[in-house]
Amino acid sequence: TLDVRFTTAANTLVEVGRNLVRLWFIKGSDMRFEEVDMSTMQNVSWWERHLGTFQCRFVVVTCSQSNALLFLSPQPTTFYTCVGWIDNDLIVGASTGDVIRFAGVTPISKIKAHTSKITNISSVAGGTFAISAANSVKLYDSKCRCIIAVDTEVLGVRHPISSLSWHADKRKILIGTEGNEVWELSSEDGSNINDGPLVSAHASSPMAISAHPNGTTFATVADDGFLRVWNDENTSLDLAMPSRACAYSPDGRMLAVGFGKPVKDTAKTINGKWVIIDVSGRSYCIIAERRDSRKFIREMKWYSNGDRLAVGSDKIYVYQLASETNPALKVDISLVSTIDMNSPSIHFDFSKDGKYLRVNSEANELMWFEADPAIRISEASLMKDTEWESDTCVFDWNVQGTHHPEGPNVRSLDCYTEDCSSVVTGGDDGVLRMYSYPCTSTRSNFLSYVGHDGAVSSVMILKGGSHVISAGDDHAIMIWRHEIDDKYGDRLLSERQESSVIDAVDATDICHTALYGCADQIIFPTSGLCVLLDAKRSTQNLFQQHNSQIGTVATSSSRQLVASGDSCSDFPTKIWIWDPQTCTEIASLSDSRLRGVSVLAFSPDENRLACVSSDENHRIFVWTAINGNWSNAYLSAYSMGGHEKISFVQFTQTQLITGGRNNLNFWSFVPNLSVSKGVVSTQSQDDTLLLCGALVGDTLLTGTSKGSFVTWDLTENKIVSEVKAHNSSVTSLSACPEGIVSGSSDGLVTIWVWSSDAFQKKRSFDVGTTSAIHSLDICPHSNGHSTMKILAVSDSTCFEISCVTGRVTNAAKIPTAGEESTC
Repeated sequence: TLDVRFTTAANTLVEVGRNLVRLWFIKGSDMRFEEVDMSTMQNVSWWERHLGTFQCRFVVVTCSQSNALLFLSPQPTTFYTCVGWIDNDLIVGASTGDVIRFAGVTPISKIKAHTSKITNISSVAGGTFAISAANSVKLYDSKCRCIIAVDTEVLGVRHPISSLSWHADKRKILIGTEGNEVWELSSEDGSNINDGPLVSAHASSPMAISAHPNGTTFATVADDGFLRVWNDENTSLDLAMPSRACAYSPDGRMLAVGFGKPVKDTAKTINGKWVIIDVSGRSYCIIAERRDSRKFIREMKWYSNGDRLAVGSDKIYVYQLASETNPALKVDISLVSTIDMNSPSIHFDFSKDGKYLRVNSEANELMWFEADPAIRISEASLMKDTEWESDTCVFDWNVQGTHHPEGPNVRSLDCYTEDCSSVVTGGDDGVLRMYSYPCTSTRSNFLSYVGHDGAVSSVMILKGGSHVISAGDDHAIMIWRHEIDDKYGDRLLSERQESSVIDAVDATDICHTALYGCADQIIFPTSGLCVLLDAKRSTQNLFQQHNSQIGTVATSSSRQLVASGDSCSDFPTKIWIWDPQTCTEIASLSDSRLRGVSVLAFSPDENRLACVSSDENHRIFVWTAINGNWSNAYLSAYSMGGHEKISFVQFTQTQLITGGRNNLNFWSFVPNLSVSKGVVSTQSQDDTLLLCGALVGDTLLTGTSKGSFVTWDLTENKIVSEVKAHNSSVTSLSACPEGIVSGSSDGLVTIWVWSSDAFQKKRSFDVGTTSAIHSLDICPHSNGHSTMKILAVSDSTCFEISCVTGRVTNAAKIPTAGEESTC
């Protein structure tokens, strides 16, 4: 399939592809299609139309006189590539350069629009349309007469056209190219409205990044042969050769660029050559060049006083530089030393005194050398107190914790040590990860950020630490805002997309939730949607009112109401109350003090909803519905929750209970929310972390980090008993007809019978994962005395457990940002 579009009728889709034009008709949840016969539009013989299906190359025809052997060519393959409209008539572009017009489902005419494949059709009101091929754009009127033809190569467009949009009112055409450029043309005469492309970026990867010392500018180079300087002016320079290394001089007036690539594809590519470019003015010019290697340049690094430059290829070459500014900027270069390597260098750093180089090789080695006279230092202990100008080596003692045994390879790395020490890494999986610096243990906590669709080839923190720049093998350059929070450390927020930071304190924190709906549907959040999955009918519905990622979901006791809240604190936060049967909104709740939602819970009578915000104060909000009408709900209680994270909320008849790591609070509603802290015994204070909680009748039960159940006296708010339940942390609890269902950090789910203030294990289920159970929900049997099914979420997988047969099935995959849900 190459294109899919809705027709002017909302219940019909058009699908095109290889030898394929298909109309889909939608009725409710059913879809049926009708194949369009395109043979009437092809100049082929009867034999080709009927025998081409079998890919016949010849057929024997028997005649009265003799047998004749008739050779036929294979059936021609036509790719129908794109879809458009002339008023209500469908038009389809083909790989033959034809545009075919339809009346209903019947092709009625075609025009030869281009000599090559039609790549895009952009239709506008009045029946006019624009079409594009590789290097040309044509505009047609409603009678299929060409109005304007534009040869984009004449305008300077070097890459084939990949996308097209015509804005007839503004008389402008936008074209996107395979070279990551956007051009803006006039639809009146086809001229280029701007001096060059409206937007441009690199057309290939990997890319190298170098940050200007001013902290607001950076430069990139890539295999497409362009140097691009990113600032308010966004300058580009055609170097005519692929490049994978660049470095700004310490004063920012010069930029060194190294040329070459692993496999030369043109004679113009000179592996091992490098140049110095004067970037102090508006007109960039090469002021020095050198070549001492026949292998491509991988890395370049200036020493801070600007008189020394290290260039890495098959060897590392250290140069002495002498620059003059009168009458013009000029540089004299002399080779100081050559460091022989068994494996090519990929990263290196100068020491602060300029005497040493710390080097990583392609063979994953960490080595130290004297910069002059290029002597290797074999004793690592001699370098333990050496201070370094930069920290970009991916293999070093201070960053060894960023390499996880079963994790992705770390391709690039940079450290920021001025205000709040941190390490940012880019991996083969396209994920940026942030650690505290130094990072010496693989068990160190980190924050991860998804953006690239491919390995992160280069990552760099700008001077001052305000932004992080990353470049990936997906040809994308991303700018991330680097925010420093004195209390909680560093956060990265992508400026390309709205995102939220998940507070991942340890593996037992609840990150995903799945719940049962009113008709055994499975409800779970995915990015900005709530999915209602009906596994029996293999259908799903969506609640789509959220404008940002969903933080949490809760259902009422009758399963007739669902509450879902935004997780993002950068935008006005909303909580939606909605009907799970129809996926329609009932009410929306908000407050100017609400910054992201981490926990939601309905009261047993379904007339109140408690919310915990995800900000550092963990504010508690309680809304009350007037006479059960949520359209008239009002904020009835509010209070600061404290600095400790809250992971569960429970309603009793008279109070609200909140708890989490190191905290358990009992809140009364008269006159407003007033708190009474739970008393943890001295014996268990040091080693007990409360991770989850649930009400079993009139008793509060909490799960701890050491695998025990703790029961609480709700009158005196203190521990009554503590019983060992699991061999690992109890990470999730849910009340059930038998008593309680618990989940542990080793992936075990257990049903417990509660009677006479004692617990008895009824049955355990191993869901087949070694990760923690983050959330639990149950579906009771119709008799109300036993549990029929259990939903258990571990990492991003939702498991459904049959308590009758013991069978564990993978019900759904709850995706993280950027993934698609599967069932």
